[in-house]
Amino acid sequence: MKNLLITCSLLILLVISCGCISTQPTSANNSSINTPTYTSIPTTAFKDVPANPVTVSPTFSPERASFEKGVSLYNQKKYSESIIELNTTLSLNATNGDAYKARGKAFYQIGRMKIYEVRGDEEFDQAINDFTKALHYGLNNTELLTLRGWAYYWKGYNIGTRHTDGRYAKACFPLFESAGTDFSIAILKNPDNIDALNGRALAYSQIGRGSKEVEYQYDSEKMELAKKDVERAYFLDPKNPWTNYALYQVEAFRKESRDTTIKRLDEAILYDPNEALFYFERAALKLGMQDYEGCSYDITKSIELQPRYLYAHQGYAAYYRQQGKYDESLIETQKALEINPNLGVCWNNFAMARFEFLTIRTSAGLDECIKSIDRAIAMDPESALYHLNRYIFLGWSDRWDEAREELKIVKELAITNEQKLIIEREEINIAKGPQYISNLIRY
Repeated sequence: MKNLLITCSLLILLVISCGCISTQPTSANNSSINTPTYTSIPTTAFKDVPANPVTVSPTFSPERASFEKGVSLYNQKKYSESIIELNTTLSLNATNGDAYKARGKAFYQIGRMKIYEVRGDEEFDQAINDFTKALHYGLNNTELLTLRGWAYYWKGYNIGTRHTDGRYAKACFPLFESAGTDFSIAILKNPDNIDALNGRALAYSQIGRGSKEVEYQYDSEKMELAKKDVERAYFLDPKNPWTNYALYQVEAFRKESRDTTIKRLDEAILYDPNEALFYFERAALKLGMQDYEGCSYDITKSIELQPRYLYAHQGYAAYYRQQGKYDESLIETQKALEINPNLGVCWNNFAMARFEFLTIRTSAGLDECIKSIDRAIAMDPESALYHLNRYIFLGWSDRWDEAREELKIVKELAITNEQKLIIEREEINIAKGPQYISNLIRY
């Protein structure tokens, strides 16, 4: 049981990612993430920002001059510099819809770059705000709605990946709903908008599959709409890599076979071999199939494309753990922790990898595990998984009074049948005394 729990703990990001991630951005000057060669989804996000269509005199006004410079910087993928210049434009005219649109796209791209490190919330918030203002000042077009839909989607994805068990849907489903609303309006205006079709398919398939939370169960209507959207997108362009990715996600959530879903990722990679996400998702499937050689290739490729891809490093940790290579697993969880130390799941996985690495579980080693899991709990105090792992460490440390109290917390937070069964068993054993503790603790 303990082995199963630890494997689940180290695999948690792989499980989350199979339903939450897609697409890749380009690089800004101040970003630590490598620059990919393919456009992100939506593809409209990478089209050049058009110049203001209004006829002007050969001598540009300060407002027009700063706007043109901001557009030029954006088209050079210098997003941070573009934002600075467009700030000047908007300081000169706070009702310039074109400037809000251009600045929103720049914020969006920076947010997308940060996705690999599980960052970017602030940039997506700013992008949403700018796209909303652009719509308010008269730029009521499908591109803006599609872009805002994707900004909502990515913020929902970012937030969702921070929840290991429970509370996931409550945190991110409202954002997926907002994304779906924008995509729906864009599709109503243009039924052949592939970016919007793919976006709504991804957002609604997330909602459609439901979650462990009672109030967010499987939604057959949302899932059916997601299926229709992605099938329409595939009919329009079967070689679109993101359409094939959306098909993969929809089919995975509809419980299609791994062989079927992996073929979708094969197609996505065929049409875009530079997208790190596709390799990572395929690696997760191969790990589940115990295709270790294929899994290793795909994870290596995803890290080659995005060296600071946090989930890929966590995936490697799970890969090594399944093969009993606990030292390598610990190294990979530490790499993920260094990329983003503000995620509870990184501290949890690091604590569990360190625990597994300890061939002799000394008090000092266990204290370090407890300190790490305490960091995870401080960041996500409602995670039953984190408290359950803390209970394990306390049991191994013979700190039984604390362990009993920790088990009470787990009982209050538990939302899955598996967790509840573990608690029932542990309550029985712990009541008998330490000599009766279960294999969960002393295996």
